[in-house]
Amino acid sequence: MLPFRKILWVKSVSLEEGELAYAGRDPSVRAREPRHPGDLFELHASPEDADSLGDPAVGDLVVLTQHDQVTHLVRAVGEGVEARPRRTMRKGTRDERFSEQRTFALVLLRGFEEAPWLVDAFGFDPAATGGETFRIEELPAFVGAGQPLWMVQRRVAKALEGPSALELYMTRHERQESLPMMFPRDFLKKRDE
Repeated sequence: MLPFRKILWVKSVSLEEGELAYAGRDPSVRAREPRHPGDLFELHASPEDADSLGDPAVGDLVVLTQHDQVTHLVRAVGEGVEARPRRTMRKGTRDERFSEQRTFALVLLRGFEEAPWLVDAFGFDPAATGGETFRIEELPAFVGAGQPLWMVQRRVAKALEGPSALELYMTRHERQESLPMMFPRDFLKKRDE
């Protein structure tokens, strides 16, 4: 079980529609990207959002969201925010806009096909958009939901740890494929033997 009480922050990292940020899938990315739990990588921010990226304490867990889904759970490991090296920025891309960074470690990664929806994971829409890192307990939607923080933290952890919709579908589909197809006459013949 995840140390759910460490889930204290949420940050939107949405790219263009259909693109999954921080997933190690884009070969043109020059910065480190996580692929497996424990992988270190740099989470980027614009200069306007750099202060909030420095707010989580080392060891705090941050939920990363994209396109109304919870895709990552990451742990703050870097002491603070620093300037992003120019060599990690591709010219003519959005990289130049996100010139600040902080080191994090991947805890969990879910692709779009398996990531839970924000409302399912949190129990409300956190409305945490724009790239700033928000403390969950300070979100107006959290305050309005009237739930204790630990319940929201546990709910997010369970949503990320549990089987995805795709896994549930595949398991059910594989089960159906493995059952022998029996027609009534086959059943009667087998019964009479």
